[in-house]
Order: sequence, then structure tokens, then C-alpha cells
Amino acid sequence: MRREIRVRGAGGHHHAIDRLERAGLAERVRDTAGRRRVLVHLTERGRGGVQEIWGPIADDARAEFLRFGVAELELIETFLRHALRNQARHADRLRGEAGGS
Repeated sequence: MRREIRVRGAGGHHHAIDRLERAGLAERVRDTAGRRRVLVHLTERGRGGVQEIWGPIADDARAEFLRFGVAELELIETFLRHALRNQARHADRLRGEAGGS
């Protein structure tokens, strides 16, 4: 799974990525689609760390989801879509208020 993360601020993300690289958890890879872009990929060690932390949590979540029927899962999905839309709307509102200050 690949996700794009946007980081704001002057250089803060460079230091965080530097630390991840020094720890052997991530590596920078030049983006072939954009000369000025660099992608950050997890190393094998980084993927192992993610699995160690999140693997048992994901396993428990899968076990819980198996307890629900299709109709219940559809209801949960609908609720989560609405909640996500509300969160995005309020994040936009707060960004607007912060920009106007």
C-alpha cells in the first residue's frame, strides 16, 4: 500500500526522514515521473516494524469484522463515509479560520 504524505514546514520532514533512514526503516527513491520529487519507501526492516506493531491490531479487526453480516458492514461503511466527509469539512473550515487570522 502506498500513500502520499504532504508535510508542511521548513525542513521538518527532512529531519524526520533522515532519522528514519539512519534507523534503517526508510529510504529515499528518486521519482522517475518528476525530477524534483523524491519518494520515501519503507525498507524491509521498516515493513517488519509496521507488521510487528499493526499486524496484531489488524488481525483482531479482521476477526471482529467476520462477526458482522453484509447489511451491518454496509451500515458501518455509510457511517464512516459521513464521518470522513464531516471531518474533511471541518478541517477545511479550521484551515480557513487559521488563514484569516
